[in-house]
Amino acid sequence: MKKNYISHMIIWVVSLVIGLWIWHALTMPMNHHDMMNHSQHDPMQMSMADMWAMLEWQTWDDLDKAFLEWMIPHHQWAIDMAEFLVDAKHPELKQMWVEIIEAQQREIDQMNKWLVEWGYTN
Repeated sequence: MKKNYISHMIIWVVSLVIGLWIWHALTMPMNHHDMMNHSQHDPMQMSMADMWAMLEWQTWDDLDKAFLEWMIPHHQWAIDMAEFLVDAKHPELKQMWVEIIEAQQREIDQMNKWLVEWGYTN
């Protein structure tokens, strides 16, 4: 009796795992597989929804690496945009320009350091 119960439980668990795998495959965004190789995509050309879809399926090291690799260009973009403030009329915006560049560069440097420390660089 106990042997029969265990074999039924094993069949039930395997069926559940297969069912969840099929459900995941069917509900996954169509472009998920393309997004997995995010080195081919420019973060600034993607919408927030695209980036969200790319990150939401990641876990552990894949998530950490993908997040850092996408946030570094995002922060660089903020620095690039802030450069326009050098010609701002209001001194408050010029001060913001300095603060943005300092803060974003500090975070870029930290994220690059983590990429190396955690072995995510090639």
